[in-house]
Amino acid sequence: MRDRELTKENCAHSKEWDYHGHKALVETTSYSQGDWNQTLMTRINNIGAHIYQNSHRGGPNTLKLHPSLMSLIETLEYYNKDENKVGGRFNVVVNDEVEHDTIYVYHSDEVLTIPIITEATDSNRGEIKFKFINDCTQEQIDEYIKSTQGYIQIIKKMSDDKELKEVICGWLDDYTCSLRSAEVNFQLDKNTEKYTESQFNIRSKIADMIISKCKREFKDE
Repeated sequence: MRDRELTKENCAHSKEWDYHGHKALVETTSYSQGDWNQTLMTRINNIGAHIYQNSHRGGPNTLKLHPSLMSLIETLEYYNKDENKVGGRFNVVVNDEVEHDTIYVYHSDEVLTIPIITEATDSNRGEIKFKFINDCTQEQIDEYIKSTQGYIQIIKKMSDDKELKEVICGWLDDYTCSLRSAEVNFQLDKNTEKYTESQFNIRSKIADMIISKCKREFKDE
């Protein structure tokens, strides 16, 4: 059995999906982030349609992605947590060696035969014949496997530092974390339902530190 090489260079099909794409439509739609996430399924199906057309044996059956993208997959309406499947047909494979911003869509079945399309002539419209891989060249094998693989590039960029800072501050709100070293408890004052000035400033500085760290770790973003 031939090991499947999943790299972007070895995929014949690709699409982009903007995580924040709904923000450009804010004036004409009322998309929430959860609503917008469902459009990722359209991209997956787009890739699947191309693979179906090229494979001559059916659509793809597997999604492979980094663990950090599972929270996105779990928001899809057609994700089944018990079966770990999307749409009843895509098995979800999580691998920490996959790029953080990529979802691979492909056929995971072992390739035993390859469709060879004969050239059309005046008397023959051309036809598809399947050949065993042992009777195919390595180039034919590589090209066919490439045609059964695609990927979706997830674009997840914040428009500016202010937006990113608001998101990070939201995280701090959600978890109401407490920093013992600073002796500050990040909880709203019971009387004013607001942070004290010192709490707010420290909270803001923490967000700035995280932004700085993110920029160092992910220079391309």
